Amino acid sequence: MDLFSTSVVLAAAVCALLYYYTTRSFSYWKDRGVAFVKPYPIIGSMLTVLKQKEHIGEFFKRIAEENKGKPYVGYFQVHLTVWLQI
Repeated sequence: MDLFSTSVVLAAAVCALLYYYTTRSFSYWKDRGVAFVKPYPIIGSMLTVLKQKEHIGEFFKRIAEENKGKPYVGYFQVHLTVWLQI
């Protein structure tokens, strides 16, 4: 394989691992029978908060109102692990 092909394969593998790492816990609430807010890879359920279209307090109020009568609701926070070398 030439350098370009190797780079493409390596980039695809990194993307696949990143996708798996950031979505592997997305069945947590479903497995427990708990209502939850739909998550997105890496950013979790807080898309509107991260885009600054909704305040965090409004986010929690909205999901509470949408799931009124349920004892609890699950959501997913941003799923990133940062490695620091000091």
